[in-house]
Amino acid sequence: MHREFFPLRSEAKPTKYAYEDSSQDYRGLLKVGYTMINLDKRVA
Repeated sequence: MHREFFPLRSEAKPTKYAYEDSSQDYRGLLKVGYTMINLDKRVA
């Protein structure tokens, strides 16, 4: 009965990441991202 109210959790493991863009327009700034896929795949 409790499964009707509390569904099982997703297998997804969300990841947040930040990086510095190499463009001169963004010098000194960090870009921030969020992904639901594997971070290595996202970065590639």
